[in-house]
Amino acid sequence: MKKLAPWDRMIRHKLVKILGNGLKPVFAIHHRLLPEKRYVIPEVSYARRPSVPHGPIPYVVWQTNYSNEVTLSVYANYLFNRWLSPEFEFRYSSDETCDAFVRDNYPAAVYGAYARLNVGASRADFWRVLVLLKHGGIYLDIDSNVTGADFRAIRLERLA
Repeated sequence: MKKLAPWDRMIRHKLVKILGNGLKPVFAIHHRLLPEKRYVIPEVSYARRPSVPHGPIPYVVWQTNYSNEVTLSVYANYLFNRWLSPEFEFRYSSDETCDAFVRDNYPAAVYGAYARLNVGASRADFWRVLVLLKHGGIYLDIDSNVTGADFRAIRLERLA
């Protein structure tokens, strides 16, 4: 993979941000016309292109949200991230899936601590740590986006 110069990465990052901001009016109009319309993010989206052999950190991106039924803007962001990261598998978990994961994979004391958290973002943070400990990979907030070769630049095979 060709290494990007710092200025090249900055330009790509800015272009992604401009594209995203340019699409905001389209998403706003869509939401105004179809306020109840939702799109479904699948639990697993396999890599579109096989990844190169990697080390102990798998090429898996973990994401969570309260529901897998999302607005067009969130769904478009998910698709954009998938398009920019074809060698990564994307795994999505709803609140119910996160709850089941913690309950089924960790001791009752850990699940009890998780269940006592009242704020959804706090539960998501706790789940994020637990899922990465168990399965590895990378976590990306549902409303975050990658800009070009961000994940590939990490060189996962060298991290662990």
